[in-house]
Amino acid sequence: MPTYTKLTLFILNHEGGCACVEGDAGGFTCSGVTLSTFRDFYGQEMKEEDLRNMTYEQWTGIFITGFWNKLKCDNIKDWRIAYLLCDWAWHSGVKTAGKAIQRIVGVEADGVIGKKTLAAINSWNGERLFYRLYNSRQTFLYKLIESKQNNRKFELGWMRRMFELYTLCFNNRREGY
Repeated sequence: MPTYTKLTLFILNHEGGCACVEGDAGGFTCSGVTLSTFRDFYGQEMKEEDLRNMTYEQWTGIFITGFWNKLKCDNIKDWRIAYLLCDWAWHSGVKTAGKAIQRIVGVEADGVIGKKTLAAINSWNGERLFYRLYNSRQTFLYKLIESKQNNRKFELGWMRRMFELYTLCFNNRREGY
């Protein structure tokens, strides 16, 4: 059973502090959490200042409830698949990541991870599925970059993140290294 501890450190390292980058669809974010997501979890009355002062416990609550648990990552046998899937969801949305893996494993691509999807994921060779999902995510990111001129400024950071996630997963073969 995977644990999310190393992934949270990875994501926090890549997301940094608070920013509002021109052209970023997420708008104002802190540690990768958009104001909209923060409001979904902690109330629509929340303001940028509340997000700016978000605690680690609040961040972790969003990560676990809104991403890790929605993707049922605790039930994915290969922790590398759970990490890649959850990081993709953090970056591009749970449904987007869910549909991507569902298309690969051959189940209905509705973006909701259920028993059939989990069984299909867990029936695959973990390393083979990791590479298929990794390549799918790279293709997805390149299409995002090509679709909007403004996304070109994110290319280096997105590709570095992909490489570092790969390194995390394959230079440390056992979970919890």
